[in-house]
Amino acid sequence: VENKSFHFEDLYFKRILETFKKYSRKKYVPQKIFKEDIPRFLLVTNDLKPVDYWNNQFHHITSECPLPCKFTRNVSEVKNVDAVVIHLDTLLSRSILEYNLGARDPKQPWVMMTFETPLMANKTYRLRYNDFNYLFNRTMTYRRDSDVIITHGFVVSQEDSKYLPYHWRVSWEHTQSIYTKPSKVAVGTLLSNCKDTSGRLQYIKMLQKYIDVDIYGDCGKLKCGTPLYVASRYKPYTDRCLKKLGREYKFYLAFENSFCKDYGSEKIYNILYYPVVPIVYGGIKYSEILPPHSYINAADYSPEELADYLNFLLENPQEYNRYFEWKDRYVIVDYWWRENHLRFVYQTSRPKFLQ
Repeated sequence: VENKSFHFEDLYFKRILETFKKYSRKKYVPQKIFKEDIPRFLLVTNDLKPVDYWNNQFHHITSECPLPCKFTRNVSEVKNVDAVVIHLDTLLSRSILEYNLGARDPKQPWVMMTFETPLMANKTYRLRYNDFNYLFNRTMTYRRDSDVIITHGFVVSQEDSKYLPYHWRVSWEHTQSIYTKPSKVAVGTLLSNCKDTSGRLQYIKMLQKYIDVDIYGDCGKLKCGTPLYVASRYKPYTDRCLKKLGREYKFYLAFENSFCKDYGSEKIYNILYYPVVPIVYGGIKYSEILPPHSYINAADYSPEELADYLNFLLENPQEYNRYFEWKDRYVIVDYWWRENHLRFVYQTSRPKFLQ
């Protein structure tokens, strides 16, 4: 008998999943609303990432997506594409952008794409968002009220995962008993961005008064590898530092650098592959993206209360192991670029988005 308490559905991935299902049943019929046979968009960035970075991120949209799409980075094609996607975080200025693209056609979607929160973008890129007022008519951000919602992974039932490309699905490592974990310290984390706007460093400092926490990275005394930024193109299920944390510790702190509405990064999905209980801290509603009893939300506890609860779990292995029961029913997918691109193509395939 299925345990109803474990029923979960990622509502933000639901539309994409339905598209995959229709495609597998040959029920999807593309609409003839584009300038070419399939949507084509212009990607505008001014960053210093490797030449093949964006090509590697987008190559799948013509081969793995049930709603195929094309893209170009040639700004001279701006009048010939269905939409313009502008990576806002790394732009130099509005004047340079308008010089390169010209005036926006009112009938053409210009999509503001950003993965960071305003708090971090302002600190990292010294970006003034108000300089871009009235320039865009569509958004692609982490906010749930965006035209295209950016996420960093998703969890899908084993039954529904069969509709997705096979290589998207990565098996998680089987749960180990807490007594086989080699670390004497129960709680660990990787932190390299010390520009603290969420209060996470203060929370961890308070937590360490009641339970030991090992911090790897620039924000702690322990070192392991290099910072796990998206541009590093690491894989969470093969990265040696994530493996170390996931295999040696009982709990992992997946704390966000910004506590903004709807914001959640790849941190939570990175660690879900491993037999460790994630402790989350951020502005997103975790119940909307993660199965029940798959995580502990630090925002529900004071540091002292959280330490007490973690010690309770350490003393009660049966209760601790309940945090892994959901893995018998669901599959983790971290191909978040693919998901976001599919969501973008899904939206561009709707006439309303292009009007």
